[in-house]
Amino acid sequence: MMISRNRKLTILGVGLLASTLSFAVSAHSLHAKIGAYPGTKTTVTGHVSVHFDKKDMTVKYNLKGLKPVNDGGLHIHVGTSCKEADKVGGHYFSPKSGGDYWKSAQWVSDSKGRAKGSFRLISGLDYKANLGHAVVIHDASGARIGCGILEK
Repeated sequence: MMISRNRKLTILGVGLLASTLSFAVSAHSLHAKIGAYPGTKTTVTGHVSVHFDKKDMTVKYNLKGLKPVNDGGLHIHVGTSCKEADKVGGHYFSPKSGGDYWKSAQWVSDSKGRAKGSFRLISGLDYKANLGHAVVIHDASGARIGCGILEK
């Protein structure tokens, strides 16, 4: 009787471990250190992190050096380099998801030119698909003012 009880506990323990590992595999984060966009003299700096859970993503940002009390966009782009402006490309999105959802991804700066916040998107593109892609910060006119590469 005691042997059978121990076996049940062992099986239960393995089952819990397997479900914990399964969750860990489905959720990942990437991070980008933001600096000036190539060819500009902007002073934008900061960090962007993107947490993936299946095909959903949560983008968190902490930026400074922006125009005070202003807004702009924050988007993942097709390119995989911030060294040359012509290699950054346009917004990176899955056509199956119903269009360019990045158009709604915005930051708002405070009176000191800082922006901190987060937003959630259903992107259709997971962790692996976004690894190594450029994150671009746009000003209110749409000009590209900051760039960083998503890394582990």
